[in-house]
Amino acid sequence: MSEDTCSVPEHYRILAQELAPLRDKIRATLRERPMCSGKKLTSFVQAANILSMFDADRISSVFTSISSTILARESVSRSIIVSAVDELSCAVNSCLSTFYELSSCQFPEGYEAGKPLVIALPERFLLQLTEFMDRLLLTIEDPAAAHLEYGTTKITLNVTFNIDAEVRRFQDWIGSVKQEEPNSRVSCNKTGELFWGILGGIALSSLFFGDHNGDH
Repeated sequence: MSEDTCSVPEHYRILAQELAPLRDKIRATLRERPMCSGKKLTSFVQAANILSMFDADRISSVFTSISSTILARESVSRSIIVSAVDELSCAVNSCLSTFYELSSCQFPEGYEAGKPLVIALPERFLLQLTEFMDRLLLTIEDPAAAHLEYGTTKITLNVTFNIDAEVRRFQDWIGSVKQEEPNSRVSCNKTGELFWGILGGIALSSLFFGDHNGDH
């Protein structure tokens, strides 16, 4: 397949231009995150409370809107695209702030080993988000390269964020803490309940937008 056989709508190109800096910001935050330079948590439940501010559903909702109001239309003005990306940026920036705070805080004594396991949960979500955006932008900006990489130039906005492995590792660790420190069971149980509710929101946040073909 050559570029000559694939015509990308102009509003798709504008969308890619607006999304690229946001994708780069997510990647930079993941690369340059702080380590133990922030506040010291007094309980492990506080970590769950911080993670509860990571609103993955909001990102999913905005992407769904972008699909129906931009990608599904024949032509869209730049102002509408900029407004949509601004809304997405607000959702992403909120999640990045939560990730940054969680990365910088010091976990309570005896729970230090849980920090990388907790951070891995939103981190995996953000990594998958950048991978999704990489594919979307490549398909719009260079259809020929996208065809070589993925075997298609079809823009498939159908992404499920999968953090099952990270959840299992966290669950195993919580179980080991409860066995080694029986007095911490109540705290761990409460924390676990908080995390499972939060993780349900993250793990089940799926971007089902339908398919949009770059061929016009």
